[in-house]
Amino acid sequence: MYIGTISPGEVVDSTFKVSVSRDATAQTYPVDLLAVYQNHEGDTVTSDPVTVGVPVGGKVSFEVISTPGQLIPGVKKVIEVEYRNTGDTTAYNAQARISAIDPFTSNDDTAFLGDLSPGSTAIARYEVSVDPAANTKEYGLDSEIRYRDALDNSQISDTMKVQVEVIPGKSPIPMIIGLVVLLGAVGGVGYYVYQKRKKN
Repeated sequence: MYIGTISPGEVVDSTFKVSVSRDATAQTYPVDLLAVYQNHEGDTVTSDPVTVGVPVGGKVSFEVISTPGQLIPGVKKVIEVEYRNTGDTTAYNAQARISAIDPFTSNDDTAFLGDLSPGSTAIARYEVSVDPAANTKEYGLDSEIRYRDALDNSQISDTMKVQVEVIPGKSPIPMIIGLVVLLGAVGGVGYYVYQKRKKN
């Protein structure tokens, strides 16, 4: 970074933009600083390095803590997914997203969670449809959370699995049988009334 001419005893503030590995832990890391300048004789000189500490905050991580949502083939339903911030720092303006793949479809696959401090939870609601030919079993849908960190940088979480269970729908046969019995009973009563009136 270019600073310009510095007089003896003068103090100049400098700003450096750095990035931190995703694997970094919450601690202070040493960084060496040095200056390259021209002395009064016009020679280029490099100063001795000065080590300073750069504090790095904890990272944000999430997990899904809700039980699997249950869906029926051929039916559209809103499922609730609960997320927890398991990291060491707050996630701001968090927004969750679910990836609906075959046999699932969704026209509402994002949900706003708000600010999530460490240990706090939030519930996302997604409207999901299941193909009528879907197999009845448990599926894992990919989900991720986009948020802003303490420096207002946009971040995306690691991918998480949202478990959903496709269960058999209720068979219409008992309902049909019940309807037939009811119609038969109504018909029987009607016939009885008709015969009684005919005799009278």
